[in-house]
Amino acid sequence: MSNDQKQIFAWYGDNDWAISKQIQKWIEVFDKKFGSLNIVKIDFEDKTSKDRLEQTLKNAMQVDSLFGQNKLIILKNIFSSKTDKNIEKLIIESMENLPESFFVIISQRGKIDNRSILAKSLKALMQAGKAEIKEHKNPKGGQLMPWINDQASKSGATITNGAVNRLMVLVGDNLWQIEAEIKKLASYCQGREIAESDVDQLVIGRFNDDIFQFVDAISLRNKARSSQLLSDQLSSGANQFYLLTMLTRQFRNILLIKDLKERNEVRSSGEAAKILKMHPFVAQKTWGQADRFGREEIEKIYERLLAIEKKFKSTSWSPQLLFDLFVMGL
Repeated sequence: MSNDQKQIFAWYGDNDWAISKQIQKWIEVFDKKFGSLNIVKIDFEDKTSKDRLEQTLKNAMQVDSLFGQNKLIILKNIFSSKTDKNIEKLIIESMENLPESFFVIISQRGKIDNRSILAKSLKALMQAGKAEIKEHKNPKGGQLMPWINDQASKSGATITNGAVNRLMVLVGDNLWQIEAEIKKLASYCQGREIAESDVDQLVIGRFNDDIFQFVDAISLRNKARSSQLLSDQLSSGANQFYLLTMLTRQFRNILLIKDLKERNEVRSSGEAAKILKMHPFVAQKTWGQADRFGREEIEKIYERLLAIEKKFKSTSWSPQLLFDLFVMGL
């Protein structure tokens, strides 16, 4: 194997989106140049018997004159579970004696076990200039915003800063879901800039589900559960202003739907969703919640949430304390 060209690539980290996209590019290029039969993919999380796995590896790592000299071998999640020592030894020996026309990609979701013999062998090959070891991290905070804008651009769309922030709040750093939501939003807007209201209407994210759970706990008068859900959000890094905004928005939605129901203007959550231009799932969840609160109770909660926003700006009290006081006062 030539020292001036790397043939072994170990990519790991929490950004499995980037790793998968990079692997897909390799597959497309290799398929076009040498054919799909020269590409071997093995996922070590699959329930494959030891004997079959060992034989599959042996076949993958040897030159097959029938399909040519070139091979792309993709080994996924080899560090996720305990690997048989014989199989690990086979991989190491094969990489150390890799034919010049072979390429190996080791893809690992999460961390690599640096104590393993395979990891140590990869480091030795990297030091010899024969391998690349690269961690792929999920973009965070300020890094995520340009990433979202770039995805919008690739979908032929533009997106407002407010819409970007709302998407980040609802979905978090799940790049697969963000990519799918951007494509859906771009198709819906048809050339118009994606606005915050579009995100609210089309996107259902993890954050929304947590808000629904909190409101359900409040409706059941379960203060311990309510307080725990808010604490979990804050400890996971949720911005207190966005958390407050989402809570305020949901109680406003409850008030709007309750108003429609009391005036007998709607008979279903679907009708309410159309009138209020609300995501059908949000309307469905809110429809049931509206029956578990009295009008005066909703208005009081809504007013207290607005008061918390003022205290965020005018006092030095922690968000956790303010939210705890809010829950205890319900």
